[in-house]
Amino acid sequence: LELDGIDEVPGQMARKAMARLLERAGRSFPKTHIVVASRPPALGGETVIPGFVTIQIGPLDEKAVAAFVANWCKALHCSSAEKAKQHQAELLDAIRSRPEIQELATNPVMLTALAALHWSRTTLPDQRSELYQSVLDWLSQAREEKRRDWREDATARMSAVECLDKMQHLAFAMHSDPRGRQTEITPHAAARALAPRFRDLPEDERMVAAERFLEEEETDSGILVRRGNTLRFWHLTFQEYLAAKVLAGRESERRRLLFTEQKLYFAEWRPTVLLLAAVLCKQDRDLADRFFHEILDTLEPDAPLAERARCVGLIGGALRDLKSWGYRLTDSRYQENLDLSMAIFDAGEARQLNFDTRLHAADAIGLAGDARLDHNDPAYWVRVEGGTFWMGAQKADPKGRNYDPDAEPEEGPVHQERVSPFAMGRHAVTVSNYLQFVEAGGYRQEKFWTMGGFGEYPAPRDWQRQLRYPNRPVVNVSWLEAAAYCIWAGGRLPSEAEWECAARGRRVGARYPWGDSAPDEYRANFREGGLDHLTPVGLYPEGVTPSGIQDLAGNCFEWVSDWGRDYEKQAEPGESRVLRGGGCRSSAESLRVSYRIHILPNAFAGLLGFRCVRDLPA
Repeated sequence: LELDGIDEVPGQMARKAMARLLERAGRSFPKTHIVVASRPPALGGETVIPGFVTIQIGPLDEKAVAAFVANWCKALHCSSAEKAKQHQAELLDAIRSRPEIQELATNPVMLTALAALHWSRTTLPDQRSELYQSVLDWLSQAREEKRRDWREDATARMSAVECLDKMQHLAFAMHSDPRGRQTEITPHAAARALAPRFRDLPEDERMVAAERFLEEEETDSGILVRRGNTLRFWHLTFQEYLAAKVLAGRESERRRLLFTEQKLYFAEWRPTVLLLAAVLCKQDRDLADRFFHEILDTLEPDAPLAERARCVGLIGGALRDLKSWGYRLTDSRYQENLDLSMAIFDAGEARQLNFDTRLHAADAIGLAGDARLDHNDPAYWVRVEGGTFWMGAQKADPKGRNYDPDAEPEEGPVHQERVSPFAMGRHAVTVSNYLQFVEAGGYRQEKFWTMGGFGEYPAPRDWQRQLRYPNRPVVNVSWLEAAAYCIWAGGRLPSEAEWECAARGRRVGARYPWGDSAPDEYRANFREGGLDHLTPVGLYPEGVTPSGIQDLAGNCFEWVSDWGRDYEKQAEPGESRVLRGGGCRSSAESLRVSYRIHILPNAFAGLLGFRCVRDLPA
């Protein structure tokens, strides 16, 4: 016997009566398996029925999301398998297009909301604030429909608009708490904050109405959830967005909190500020202009680099969200401060600035157009003299050449290689570089695909999300795509010997591209740094090679041209291709200049990138 949705039963007393009935049924029919499904708050806190085993269902994984989508589309297009398959592909692409959508999709209720929105609109909103508003509208409307005929009281008659109004007020009260942003609140404190919003009721009835609203809201819309004796928004982003909605309508509060109390740059307020800019822009672009002017007004003409970088980093983050609307900031002070903020890539300045400040500023520079990344600029290319050098590493003989206690068997034996002089890209190929290839029709021109793969790929995987960060390395590209790009750009992938020669320079036995010092947060983006994501190229200036090549260790793995093989064996066609350099999720040992792995050339993953080399005239 399976009963789904105790939380659908109107009223907590009725739900508890149902639970008692099920408890008696379990005792009366001990050989019958009874399965009951409910949201946890439906019976007050944890859903526990004596005699039943409680299992909390965790977030949906990627396989479960795909199964839901497949079944959803089959139900919508039960008479056409072809239409169901097409709809399934479109919906999955929409869900996987952005991290915030993927995160929402791990919850069944939110996934249903996304699927319904996609069905009604044929797409999901490109803009984050529109996405959150659409999901919240759907959830609150579902609540309104559920409660429409239950009983005639203030909360049953409440419209979806009124429900969200009260949610906004609660979100703002939690976010602007004098003690600092609160992510959890007791039901009593929440009811006290909401009671004044029930202004149509007598004053002595408002607290009771607020408590009933909160109790019902846990099971009706799912926007609020209970954790023990506290309430919180299902996702912190909902709280941040709803607080931004309130700020957008209260100019005096906005000025007080963001400028007078200087919360504009608080880390916990950053998401709300970014969403606020989007809400203002949606209302009136002049309001967004005015908001950005106010932020720029906080900078003195002689402001230090840290303040300039912090300012452009915040505005740049907001502009990224507004890009899909075609919004342009015309205040010339923004570009002026962007230009001055290029100093963040200088090794002398890096240790003086907070890392998040540098990261946000670097992303803003990328969005505006990073002048460092023009592959037609001679300064983009670094000359590597080449010559004869000792390649590989070994750990058997501490006094032998290229001794490395962390050397793996496939890194040996140490042997001599000779390479001719060549030019290597100062940076890994970035999203903005690769976009030029895509827009030039590179995927449609077979002449660039001499190594194979033509027609097999429409664009890099996760391409829409990558486009949000133009000066980060392009990843999720196969070896075949990397080779095609290099041909288009007038170059080629480096050989494995060229890559290691560039990383070692003329230093015998050097462990890392910068030398023998251990990796740290100033030299490379790697696992111990704790970021777990890519960063703009050149953000670790102390990790540069003596010749000036950036990020050869960390951030992303880099494809090279060689087949994967032992150094002493002849390569066989059709085997795997080599990757070098380690990535942002790699250990320090993977950043060593001799470290190498190899995978199939048609494989792709979130940390597989590349860089170009060019032959020099003889």
